[in-house]
Parts: sequence; structure tokens; C-alpha cells
Amino acid sequence: MAHPDEISRKTLAVMDEAVKYLEEGKASKPVDMEELNRLLSEDE
Repeated sequence: MAHPDEISRKTLAVMDEAVKYLEEGKASKPVDMEELNRLLSEDE
């Protein structure tokens, strides 16, 4: 993890906004990692 002093103000603002949206229930459905792994393995 990075020390907070090493993260730009813009990045921190984006993170704060994301947390705000999450707390307000404005979030997408969870990503299905099993499906993603299956799709990636099909390319091999």
C-alpha cells in the first residue's frame, strides 16, 4: 500500500467519490470472477 502522502489529490478525490456512491447504494453488481477466468482461459 502507498502512504497517503504519495497519492495525488485527484486520485484521493476519485476514491472519496467512489466510496460516497457505494454508501449511497450506487454500485454495480459484483464482477463474476469465475466467468472472467473462464473467458480468459478460452483465449489460450
